[in-house]
Amino acid sequence: MGYSQAIGRIGSILAPTLIAFLLSTGMDPKVAFATFALPSIIAAVGYILVQEKHGSFDRVVKEDNEEVESEKTVTI
Repeated sequence: MGYSQAIGRIGSILAPTLIAFLLSTGMDPKVAFATFALPSIIAAVGYILVQEKHGSFDRVVKEDNEEVESEKTVTI
């Protein structure tokens, strides 16, 4: 958790700096911000497509690591 927060902190420091460098070169502001929007959209699509394999609220695991369907459904 700490590493992900550190990477986010680094990104929050570097992003405005990189935007300033791009804008100082005379690049159109729409194009400069689009250069940051495209990777963000790709990452969002990646998060949506990832399927969770190990975290399931409707399964009970016995001590010998066999998965068994639970009779109850856990609702949050």
